[in-house]
Amino acid sequence: MALYIIITLLGLLFVLFGVLGILGSRLPDTHVATQTAEIGAPAHTVFGWIERVEEMPAWVPEITKVERLPDADGRLVHRQQMGRNSFVTTTTRLEPPTRITREIADDHGPFSGTWDHVIEPAGEGACRLMLTETGTVKSPIPRAIMHYFIGEDFYLKKFLGHVHRKAAGK
Repeated sequence: MALYIIITLLGLLFVLFGVLGILGSRLPDTHVATQTAEIGAPAHTVFGWIERVEEMPAWVPEITKVERLPDADGRLVHRQQMGRNSFVTTTTRLEPPTRITREIADDHGPFSGTWDHVIEPAGEGACRLMLTETGTVKSPIPRAIMHYFIGEDFYLKKFLGHVHRKAAGK
């Protein structure tokens, strides 16, 4: 009986991963997701928070460590540690106080892309932050999980939530 249960569970896992692989292979490798939020802080302040990558672990709990790496072609490069994962970010566009674009490369795997932060004033003491991710997930199973279960805008929403909390002084 125990052997039957084990074989059944292994069979179900095999089918699950097969279905995820098929679904993921039907999705494009690259996706674009955008989220916008009104932030209760001036544009130049929010720009400064995003520009100073080294300070992010103090207000973005998922980022546990930031390491400055040598510049690449005059561009700022950092390694961000997020639990067991790490990402190398390269600032490819810096237009104070309205725009920061960073290229992201996952040290261990399936994700690469860019985050484009566009900041514009939205009344006195406030701004609008539009964050656009152009992401590529090469492996079909993680691509399917991201698309169908997590959401391609999941990390954008999380980051905007952290910016909101920082603006509120929390």
